[in-house]
Amino acid sequence: IETATSQIKEKQYDKVVLARELLLTFDGPIQIEPVLKTLLDDQQTSYVFAIEQEGKTFVGASPERLIKRDGGAVMSSCLAGSIKRGVNEEDDRRIGLGLLNDEKNL
Repeated sequence: IETATSQIKEKQYDKVVLARELLLTFDGPIQIEPVLKTLLDDQQTSYVFAIEQEGKTFVGASPERLIKRDGGAVMSSCLAGSIKRGVNEEDDRRIGLGLLNDEKNL
């Protein structure tokens, strides 16, 4: 974090997005459905995803939609900022307007 902060001050970067990685290895196959159910239960305001390829599965939860597939089209939205969802639609709209008008997200 200190290095990133220093590099931002030196204008090497505008911003840095922090992330966590956890790599789990099992002796045998696991059932992915219970893992997804737990994520869905624990991360109710997040987008939960799982991507399987070559015997490996990438699983996660994100407050932002990473991609959307609609038939043969894949769409991705890169957002400048994110914030916790409101308790209702009116609250969501108010929070959304705040994000749109926030200097750091322009």
